[in-house]
Amino acid sequence: MNKSILGVSTLLFIAMTSYAHGNARHNSHGKIYYGKQTVSSIDFAGRVTMDGTTVTGDTHIAGQLVANDAHLNTLNIDGSAKLTQSDVKGKSSIQGSLKPNHSSFGDDLSVTTDNLILTSTQTKNIVINQSDARCTKNQSVSLQKSSEVNGNITFKCDHGTVYVSKDSKLDGRVIGGNVVSSVVSS
Repeated sequence: MNKSILGVSTLLFIAMTSYAHGNARHNSHGKIYYGKQTVSSIDFAGRVTMDGTTVTGDTHIAGQLVANDAHLNTLNIDGSAKLTQSDVKGKSSIQGSLKPNHSSFGDDLSVTTDNLILTSTQTKNIVINQSDARCTKNQSVSLQKSSEVNGNITFKCDHGTVYVSKDSKLDGRVIGGNVVSSVVSS
């Protein structure tokens, strides 16, 4: 009888833990891995790794995001983000480095950085925010390997350069900077 109670208790604990991981808002610190699953939202400080993960609500990370085949609603990062074959439907705000590869942003992308490189990535408007206190640093956006910006690229500090490879496309204007076209993709 004790073994069956222990077995039922163990199964109940596993079921409740699995339910919590799939449906609860995570507000934690440290390191966490999400596999091929759907979660309602993420609020995490530390390193988050996603592999085939769908987030239906907001994603807030203070730290590092490494996402592969992730599907996100909105994205707010204070740290760094590396996205591979991932998509963000709503607005994205990154305070730090962003490395998207074969990814897409369905709404405006706001990044506080000196250099942004889009590789085989599509987005709408890009805003490059002030990255230093005096707004003196030169900032750049590079569109490589068939990347597309279907909107404007705005440099808030007016010291920006956009590099567009031959196979990439910029459908809007550059505000606060200039464009250097026909750069060879690396």
